[in-house]
Amino acid sequence: MKKTFYRVDGKRFGKKLRMALVSDLHAQDPERVIKELAEIAPDYILLAGDILEALDGSRDEDNEKAFAIFSACADIAPTFYCTGNHEDGGVHSGSSKWKKSEGKERVYTEKNVNRILSSGVHFLRDTCVLKDGIAFGGLMSGLICKNAVPNLDFLREFSEADAPK
Repeated sequence: MKKTFYRVDGKRFGKKLRMALVSDLHAQDPERVIKELAEIAPDYILLAGDILEALDGSRDEDNEKAFAIFSACADIAPTFYCTGNHEDGGVHSGSSKWKKSEGKERVYTEKNVNRILSSGVHFLRDTCVLKDGIAFGGLMSGLICKNAVPNLDFLREFSEADAPK
């Protein structure tokens, strides 16, 4: 695990905030990450994708321990989650080379979506949530979309939100 700290001038926030960004756990046991987050005590936790593996049901056994991160994070601070290319359904070939899955449909089982939603995290799927005057947005992977282009309508709407992002 690598920890990096940044200081950003956030005068628009009106107060000092501590945010934690977590990504690329790839269904690993999150116990150490959860412990670190509890010690850091951020104001917000951002789960930026590849926390799990395919949410289509094909990797449920691999994801089992990793699901614990959602409710644990929500107990620490407001938490926002957006999927990455791994959750969006196996766009990797099993090696270091990536394949585009152009036109492939995202498939999330109802069970997996419900586990995320019931944990208390904000599940951002090409959507934005305004919380405490801050706009938190989650853009889903463009690798799975036609022509590998993300949702440009969402990006326009999010960029126009009159709030710090």
